[in-house]
Amino acid sequence: MTALRLGALLCSKLCHDLVGPIGALGNGVEILAEEEDKEMQARALALLGESVEAATRKLRFFRLAFGGAETMGPTVPAAEVRRTAEEFFVKSRVALSWSRPADGSETLDKSAAKLLLNLILVGADALPRGGMLAIDAEADRLAVTAEGAGARLDAELQAALAGRLDEAQFDSRTAVACHLAALAKGRRADLAVAVPDETRVEITVGPLSRA
Repeated sequence: MTALRLGALLCSKLCHDLVGPIGALGNGVEILAEEEDKEMQARALALLGESVEAATRKLRFFRLAFGGAETMGPTVPAAEVRRTAEEFFVKSRVALSWSRPADGSETLDKSAAKLLLNLILVGADALPRGGMLAIDAEADRLAVTAEGAGARLDAELQAALAGRLDEAQFDSRTAVACHLAALAKGRRADLAVAVPDETRVEITVGPLSRA
């Protein structure tokens, strides 16, 4: 896949994921403009607040996972990466679990931060019914373990991670897996997938070379 095609598909994913909260903002504004009932106006304001928060969480995640983030410098606080991931999955059926406590002094270089967030996205995609996503982020190795009923990583996503997806199968969903594979290749890291049973999917990236 060309970089231009991958960029276009990632943009499509961002637009798709932001349609919900942005649409809800429009609905809230319409209600405020048309309704005189105080209770309905209060509900509209609550809807607006929730929609703004949802859009902000998604934009913050996408900026770090896919954007340049040049203003952030060469490294990102690990605690910020963790918070960005956790906020993205607020009110979702996927819960995040970290292998070790947060260290306020720890940092990640930007490419490792992008790798981790894209890895989390792909791992969450392996939990169509929801479940637990266990995250292990070490200096030279990143891994996620998706556990839940019906956990699976379909053939298209596995092909995308392996860099052998057919051109006709590229879409905004497989684009994230392609992006993850490209990021791993950029760090000269192996990307491995294991499916021990029907409730567990393991994805590992490493060892990571220097950025």
